[in-house]
Parts: sequence; C-alpha cells; structure tokens
Amino acid sequence: MVKPHLVIRLQFVLALCISTIFLQGCAQNVLNYSWTDSEYHGPVQGPILVIGVFKDPTVRKIYEDSFVTGLQNAGVTALPSHQFDKQTTEPTTEDIRQVVKQAGASAVLITHLLSQDTKSFEFLSTRYAVGGAMSSDPVYGYHSAIYGVTFGGSETIDKTTDLLAAVVFDVKSEKKIWSAHSKSINLNSMVRTDDEKLEALFIKDMKTHNIL
Repeated sequence: MVKPHLVIRLQFVLALCISTIFLQGCAQNVLNYSWTDSEYHGPVQGPILVIGVFKDPTVRKIYEDSFVTGLQNAGVTALPSHQFDKQTTEPTTEDIRQVVKQAGASAVLITHLLSQDTKSFEFLSTRYAVGGAMSSDPVYGYHSAIYGVTFGGSETIDKTTDLLAAVVFDVKSEKKIWSAHSKSINLNSMVRTDDEKLEALFIKDMKTHNIL
C-alpha cells in the first residue's frame, strides 16, 4: 500500500511538472502564415513607413519605434508613422496618403491585432504541499498537507494568445505585396512582451521573399 505522504509528494511532483511544461510552452513566437505577390520584383527601394494600428497611442508608438529599429538594424530605411500623424481618431484615406507623402515612403507596413484570447489557469500553492510531503507521519503529515493546500489558497496565471498581422503595400501601385500572421503566447496578460522577437520573424520572412 502506498503511504499517504508519498501520495502527497507524488501529487506535488506532478503539479510541479505540469506547471513547468505550461510555463515552457508559453514563451512562443511563431509565424503561422506568409504570402508574397509573385509578380512583385523586390526588394523595396526607398523608405518603409511603419504603421501600427492600436487603440492605445503609447502602445502604437512603442511598437512602431521597435519595428523601425529592427528594420534599420537589418539595413533598411524605415520611419514610424507617429512622427507624421498625431491624430487619435481614425484617419481618412487622404490622411494616410498625406502621411505617406510626407515620409517619402516607397512602401507601407501596416501591423495590427487579428485577435486576442486570455485564459486563466489556477494552480494549488506548492509551498504547503512540500511541507506535508516531507512529513514522515502518515496521519498528521497527510492531514497537514491537505489542510495547507485546501486553506492556503492558490496561484493564478493568465495565458494570453495574440494573433498579429503585418502587411506591406507598394506605394506606387497601392497593391499588397506581402503579408504574414504571427502567434505569440504571453503570461499575466502582458500583451506582446516580445515585440522584438515577433518583428524579427516578420523581417526574416520579408528578406526570404526579397521584400527587403
């Protein structure tokens, strides 16, 4: 017969393993879709205007600046749209044309969220289970562990999945020449905590398809 304190220890180890696997699986940034206009002969000649479509102007500025830095590090001339467009309301088509003209851009890169989904996962507090598992008494040790877990509370982790789109348009023809979708998984509702990694995926794919 398995001793109670060993059962508690096994439960703790399993919980720890599940938590570890969960956390390891959350640090993900992947490109799950990519398309290129086969008729377009790149790379883009001239500056790329980066437009981030986000409700929060601060998020927009941070994202655009980060993407511009990534493009510049890749040897591409790029400019953030917030330098030219200070509007907080939805811009008209003419507004966008004016911003593109001011920037002297040859291409426009637009990024935006496709969807965002947050799920909460509850884990029993492990510190109580450790104490009970270490006890050699099959009765009091078991009760101590169960009591601690039951009344000691739990820990909650929020897992947020973001689907992000990036699309490049040629200014002269006004046609889409490249697009891609990325998937990122972040913890505790910290949206797009790995902007640089996501942008690096987009930039790598654009280079692969001779957009850059």
